[in-house]
Amino acid sequence: MEKKRKLLGTVILVMILMVGWGITAMRNVSSSPTSSYSPANGLKLIYKVVPGDNQPSWIAQSILISRLHDISSNLSSANFFVVLHQNYFKYVDQVRLEGGVVDLNATSSESCDIASNGLNFVIAAQPQNGGSVRVDITISFIDGYAKCGLSYNPLPITNTGWVQCDAYYFSKFEFLNLTRSMVIDLTNSDCESLSGLQYGEWPFWLTKQELGDQNALLLYGINDIINVGISSPNRMFSGLASLLLLNLNQTASSPYLYGNVTISTNDQVFSDQGLIPDKKIIYNVKNSLEQAVVDLIEASTQQCSQCNEILRSLVLPIKWQFWNGNVVMNNYSLTDIASEAPHPWSLVEDAASAQSTVLVSGQPHTLVEFYRGVHYGGLTYLTIGFPGLTSISYDREGVLLHIGVAINTGRLISILPACLIRAFGIDPFFSMANSNSISLNLIGLELQG
Repeated sequence: MEKKRKLLGTVILVMILMVGWGITAMRNVSSSPTSSYSPANGLKLIYKVVPGDNQPSWIAQSILISRLHDISSNLSSANFFVVLHQNYFKYVDQVRLEGGVVDLNATSSESCDIASNGLNFVIAAQPQNGGSVRVDITISFIDGYAKCGLSYNPLPITNTGWVQCDAYYFSKFEFLNLTRSMVIDLTNSDCESLSGLQYGEWPFWLTKQELGDQNALLLYGINDIINVGISSPNRMFSGLASLLLLNLNQTASSPYLYGNVTISTNDQVFSDQGLIPDKKIIYNVKNSLEQAVVDLIEASTQQCSQCNEILRSLVLPIKWQFWNGNVVMNNYSLTDIASEAPHPWSLVEDAASAQSTVLVSGQPHTLVEFYRGVHYGGLTYLTIGFPGLTSISYDREGVLLHIGVAINTGRLISILPACLIRAFGIDPFFSMANSNSISLNLIGLELQG
């Protein structure tokens, strides 16, 4: 494997004219929800990461074989391959310093390579302390192999222990566990390490204020090392943010089941759409050309092989209007929704723009596309919504039940929130499931204390 690999998959923004890119534990479906728990009660949530049954990710198989060939030659069937960094922010700074070049060999002494058949997360919220709650999260790998550099400390706990060979520790395990602790601000859902490092917005339960609104915006994920390829004179984007827009009145089409618990369709908040369309303006369009613009939009849709999928993924419908001699499309403002509940981040409308030329009835017109940003932790990230989202549901108490994505690389950063990626140092580029679809499913909930 080459020592350095340029980041694959620079964000491809759709430049088509028209598109921008606990628990109330009910024992049966007829049970009515209660307000019997909250994070302040002490809550334990167990999630399982599930790879789909569709085509395996060839990238995952290639990396598995090249990174862990010295452990076993029979790793192509593993469901997960994960690289954990001792210091996530140090690694990100190094990648940015190198201009987006990922060199795992340069940090191998401070990282762990893990291949496993199973991957779970156990989230244990301690009793509330003032306006915050401490949460201990354990990542649990099941049935696999691990290879850690000598400077990775402390080593994860395994049932078989570790064997040192040259510059690495090795383990073949039935289970491998690693725990990280963080503090959640119950006012704005900011998630921080015990030393004050910002991890992102906490997505595993919604606040009571969010549940009382019609819509909710959540900063679910952050990719710190991807090159988005867009900038403006006054702003450089530091990566890509997955911004989730939820309609809290939308219910699910089927019950959610785990163990002997059933969450009815009406007791879920559900969405299967993630993309938020960007605003576009075509300038100086004469009244006589208005119909030509409409025809152009429709023709662009018909000629685009991926448009139907993109349109189905849009959380807001495509719209356009003729105003002051210009055609304005998707003139949505999310500022009001973002301000309905406190957040640790701020929304930046029109954070950057890109200009091109479009022909309307053979006449050239200037087309400007505007991009949103999310400002968090002193940095601004581009957002186009939540690319790849296929489904997500919360219960009426605000606990995350399920999230599913479909993405051809199988990268875990598409399904795991920023707080997990950053806390455990999960490599955004090299950590992936051996599948093109992944889900994160709640499989257990307990009240503690």
